[in-house]
Amino acid sequence: TGYQRRVHGGNDYFCFVNCHLAAHQNKVKDRNEDHQAIQNGAQFRNRPFSILAHDFVFWFGDLNYRIDLDRQTMQKLLSEKDNGLLLESDQLQAQMACGSAFRMFSESEIDWTPTYKFARDQYSAKRLPAYCDRVLWYEKDLVRLHASCDNVCHPARCPECSPRAHVHCPVYTSLRGIDTSDHKPVVAVFTIQKPTEASS
Repeated sequence: TGYQRRVHGGNDYFCFVNCHLAAHQNKVKDRNEDHQAIQNGAQFRNRPFSILAHDFVFWFGDLNYRIDLDRQTMQKLLSEKDNGLLLESDQLQAQMACGSAFRMFSESEIDWTPTYKFARDQYSAKRLPAYCDRVLWYEKDLVRLHASCDNVCHPARCPECSPRAHVHCPVYTSLRGIDTSDHKPVVAVFTIQKPTEASS
């Protein structure tokens, strides 16, 4: 399920999408299809008519992508707080890299342990921990700029295009002190810096 809200600010259109994608470890294909259904199915009555036609898109929620590791390996990496190796097996990053879901979306660096599934302040034994809760963004001008670039990489990591990005995420973190859910909330703070047009 997904919910979209958009705002017109200055010369730019912003779209905010909150969603809950298919659950369970082996439902990667279902999650990808949910994402595509929301992205392609949302039609607005006025311009811009689709989600990716907006200048900036912020997509967040329980995306439900899991970590493809066995419990023993995961417990070892969690005890060592080795987020890097955990994320190497993160389903969402893998799907973004191959273009099966959230193609050309960006995500800030994750330096915290998985946000699901908790029983108060401990991971639940019923589910494998996962980075279910995420905040992504899409910048239309950056994607268009990168389309004419010779570098084969994501636009946010392109040495030629990334310096011209307008969206920056100085804060991306998980609030571990809140235990009202089996998920730990995730917070992202964004800044958008665009050059002002010179007055005539």
